[in-house]
Amino acid sequence: MNTWLLYFIIAALLVGAELLYFRIADKCHIVDKPKEKSSHFSIARRGGGVIFLLSIVLWGVMMLLLGNEIVDYLPFLCGLLIVAVVSFWEEFHSVPDSVRVAIQFVAMGLMFWTMGVMYWDLWWKVLIALTLFVGAMNVINAMDGINGITAGYSIAVLLPLFLLNNLLEEHFMLDSLLGVSMLGVLVFGFYNFRPNGMAKTFAGSVGSVGIAFILLFAMGKLIIKTSDITWLAFLVVYGVDGCLTIFHQIIRRESIGRTHRKHAYQLMANELGMNHVVVSCIYMGLQLVISLIMIYLIPDTAEAHWIYLIVVGLVLSVAYILFMKKYYHLYEAYMQRLRVESCEKITPAFLDSLTEQAKVSPDRYANYDLCDSDKGLSRRMLYAIEPACVASLHRNQKSVETLVCMRGRVVDEFYDALEQRCIATHELSPSGPSVALNIPVGQWHKVRALESGTVFLVVQDGKPEMKKPSLVYVGSHYELSRNG
Repeated sequence: MNTWLLYFIIAALLVGAELLYFRIADKCHIVDKPKEKSSHFSIARRGGGVIFLLSIVLWGVMMLLLGNEIVDYLPFLCGLLIVAVVSFWEEFHSVPDSVRVAIQFVAMGLMFWTMGVMYWDLWWKVLIALTLFVGAMNVINAMDGINGITAGYSIAVLLPLFLLNNLLEEHFMLDSLLGVSMLGVLVFGFYNFRPNGMAKTFAGSVGSVGIAFILLFAMGKLIIKTSDITWLAFLVVYGVDGCLTIFHQIIRRESIGRTHRKHAYQLMANELGMNHVVVSCIYMGLQLVISLIMIYLIPDTAEAHWIYLIVVGLVLSVAYILFMKKYYHLYEAYMQRLRVESCEKITPAFLDSLTEQAKVSPDRYANYDLCDSDKGLSRRMLYAIEPACVASLHRNQKSVETLVCMRGRVVDEFYDALEQRCIATHELSPSGPSVALNIPVGQWHKVRALESGTVFLVVQDGKPEMKKPSLVYVGSHYELSRNG
């Protein structure tokens, strides 16, 4: 079958898959709705970058239909599937950092298996390489947040890799894999690479982590084939911005794992008000020019490659530092305004918005973290719950848990862990006899809304111990099933 016809069929399938995902996202409320200060003006679906995973799956199917072996690529495909599924899961539920990193190391190990570099006698070198690749994947994952940046930069990396693959006497990987990867990026870019407020979908963690995994696999194959690590110049723009931003956070003693908007492109889009597409094109164009110069103009020697990489890295680093010295104060001013405005967030209008989120949530609840630091030991959380929500049984073994009803009516049920039954109920409401409740240390309990629009505040130290037992509805409350 003609290669171009195959690519056309795959492109059509990817468009259909993306449109199908939009319908699923709308039905399951996997969307970002525009708010007063949002940078988008219409509903945008989160996780549209799942198309990157689907493109590789279609590539595998295409290879099998053509009678080609893909056994050697199966570990890579499994690794990609693992990181993509975990990242997509994070769209709905938080995953502990330790678990996420462990899974990423396993997935990267599968990638190394495909690349043929899992040398157990050199385990310490393999471990260092795994750590660097996992770190690079998370840096690429963090380089997101404006329309077009993920799609544009991915094309700026994949296209030079595709061109170089055809210039080398012996390919470092299959052309079809790079070609189908670009098709997936182009399909996603059609719905994302749009001016401010017009994006139909965002990549989400599943997209940025997925494409990072694909890019690093291709880069790894190239470096191993040519024994030339300087091909990392194909990622130098992201590398300089990402690494220097992390270094900036470290010297300011800030958490490098916390979400922020300090990258140079984010300042350009947010503080300087530049169009998202323009900013994305700057990063895309800059990386594309750097890569094409290295391929076509720089002599193919190790010395020339190293000199070029060092010079480019230094120029970009100086440009980054000068840009930050001139404009970083705008970000600090924004954060100062945000801190001032955050003092006024708990208003009836805000409670209304939290309740609306709870009503459309599959679990019929929504929460809002009032803590401003991920280093704190205390938790201050607002919860909006509807009567249909059945909270999990939990207890706090570190401190008293304080529950304050801010709106509606909520009942807190105490359970006897040995007898597995409800032993007491405490109804709270702003206009009732009890507004707040101090729950003793170690007491198993759960909350239940008695009317729509209920919102309450929880204050405690540490994270509670959760339990999800079988529940039986008895009279006006739930009790633990003795067989649960």
